[in-house]
Amino acid sequence: MVNIETAPRVGPTPVWLDKLTPADMQGLNQLVEESRWNQIEDDWRLFMAFGHIAVIRDAAGRIIASGAVLPFEHETAAEEQAAVRGPRATGMPAWISMILVHPTQRGEGLGSLIFRHCLAFALSQGHIPMLDATPQGAPLYQRHGLEPLWSLSRWERAGPAPVRGSSFPPACTPQQGRPQPQDHQALEQFDRSTLGLSRAHILRHLLARPGSGCIVQPDGYALVRRGRLAMHIGPIVSLAPTQDAGLVAQAIDMPFRLFIDVPDSQSALQQQLQAAGFVRQRGFTRMAGPAPIPWPKAALPTVLAIAGPEYG
Repeated sequence: MVNIETAPRVGPTPVWLDKLTPADMQGLNQLVEESRWNQIEDDWRLFMAFGHIAVIRDAAGRIIASGAVLPFEHETAAEEQAAVRGPRATGMPAWISMILVHPTQRGEGLGSLIFRHCLAFALSQGHIPMLDATPQGAPLYQRHGLEPLWSLSRWERAGPAPVRGSSFPPACTPQQGRPQPQDHQALEQFDRSTLGLSRAHILRHLLARPGSGCIVQPDGYALVRRGRLAMHIGPIVSLAPTQDAGLVAQAIDMPFRLFIDVPDSQSALQQQLQAAGFVRQRGFTRMAGPAPIPWPKAALPTVLAIAGPEYG
């Protein structure tokens, strides 16, 4: 049973944004910066384009807390127009993330309030809520019925932060760089067949960003994108264990600060990262529920790195 906590001491109510105004973008970016997270404006645009952003404002209208819901298996515009409004029992994941609270407002229950708002919305749409929880957040999510599935860790290598205009790779080979439009469908089909669900809308958005790049091999790929603090490596998906080390070696061959989020079951990759100068920064727990989970409750061996805790 879901244990709904008592309401916080403060009175603000979460609301969904219907558009991203410049002032809203500034407020959301400020939350990211003050929390020392890696997201940039393009990430908020992705959530707005394909999902939903909830915010809590103070009496002056300033954004003091945020949350986002991003469904997988995104419908086309024509399907959305034809769909009947209301709950849809899709049984597919909706990713909950970007639960951020302004430092001066923490400890007042705002994070719990906005998470419950996102959770209720995902359930009302027939989705299975999923997220990657920090150690601090996991107890809250478990009290609301989400089940721990498996653990992962963020690995970091020091270097200069990427600036606007930084890109991967510095010098492209025929198998590197941004795939051409005709290659997108093959990449998306490969990803879907490997994971058992579609996140084509997410991959397209990540690949289209300035500074993004992708290493494509016959049985795998690695995507790299620019973040606020570091270049983020992931997802990395591979069906050929013999190519894993080479695929990762190409992806991390950059002079910038690097983040990569790896399932803890990928011990060989962790050893490779350590040998390449990476250190473990923090851990996460993949969680889902409260509905029954219709897929394996362990990390897929083909997933070497996830897209990030904000995307799964």
